[in-house]
Amino acid sequence: MYSFQEVDDYLHKLAYTEAYTALDQAEREKVVFTAHELLVTYIAEPLITTKIIAMQVMCALKSNDGDLSAIDQLQKKGVKSYSLEDVSVTFAGSDSATYQSWWANYPGVCPDILALLAKQLNPGAYVGRLI
Repeated sequence: MYSFQEVDDYLHKLAYTEAYTALDQAEREKVVFTAHELLVTYIAEPLITTKIIAMQVMCALKSNDGDLSAIDQLQKKGVKSYSLEDVSVTFAGSDSATYQSWWANYPGVCPDILALLAKQLNPGAYVGRLI
């Protein structure tokens, strides 16, 4: 089981968490609880650490704040290819069955968390995110 105070302390120590620290205590508790509830839906409780909950909180706050780039928004909606005038983009991995099954099994979970867990659970295989 998680401790709100541990997650809160962790996030207050990190830089670039103004979106979280600007919230009042009740809102911070709701955001942390919501992040934890999403994680326990897909990930076994013993694997969920304070760091993982904090990562999910920040990912959720970033995506709900409208801070996603246009490409991130398209990928989040499942777009595999996009074109505009003379420019065409096909998202890497979008045709890969492994890519589709891996990410589709964890909707809403921060990709960085999935990469961290994949590295911990299977040291020979890595799932990453290019920014």
